[in-house]
Amino acid sequence: MRIRLVAYAKDLEIEHIEIDADNIPEDLLEINPTGRLPTLIDRDLVLFDERVIAEYLDERFPHPALMPIEANLRARIRLFCYEIEQHWYELANQLEHARLTPAKKKSTVKALREAVLYMAPLFKNKQYLIGNELSLLDCCVLPILWRLSYLGIELPNSAQGVQNYMKFHFAQDYFKRALSKYEQKIAHQS
Repeated sequence: MRIRLVAYAKDLEIEHIEIDADNIPEDLLEINPTGRLPTLIDRDLVLFDERVIAEYLDERFPHPALMPIEANLRARIRLFCYEIEQHWYELANQLEHARLTPAKKKSTVKALREAVLYMAPLFKNKQYLIGNELSLLDCCVLPILWRLSYLGIELPNSAQGVQNYMKFHFAQDYFKRALSKYEQKIAHQS
C-alpha cells in the first residue's frame, strides 16, 4: 500500500499485480531471486525494498516532491520511516499474518497501540507529519493507521490529532485509489 500511495500521490499510471507472498511466481523469482515484496520493475531496474522503491519513485518522478529539499528534513523522514518500519510494521505484520496465542495477540495489540500513542503528539493539529505537503513519511504511516481498527486497536479521545489526520488522508483521492481489494475489504470488517 505504501508504494501505491506514493505512486497515486504523484498521479503515476502504474500496473500493480497483487501476489500471494506464500506463493511467489517463478517468473518473478527469476527477476528478483530474493522474493521480497513489493518488487518494482522499471525497464532494466529491479528494486525490492519499500523505502528504496519509494525514494526511487520520488526521485525518478520529481513532481510533486515527497521529500523536502532540506537535508535535515530528509534525514528526519528517513529516521522516522526506519522507526515505523522496525516497530509499527513488525507488530502489524504479526497481528495481520501470524498465528498468535490470545495472550501474544493481546500483548502485540497493546504494543502497537502504545507505539501509535507515543507518536500522537506529532499529529496534533497537522494534516502532514513534516512540512505542509504530503511526504514519504505520511505514505509510510498511513498503511498502518488504515489497519488499526481491523487489528483491534481503538484510539482514545486523547489521540484526536491522530484521528483527524486519518480522517483527512482517508478522504483523499490518492488514498482511495491506493487501496487494494484486500485493504478495501478489511475496512468493512472493522
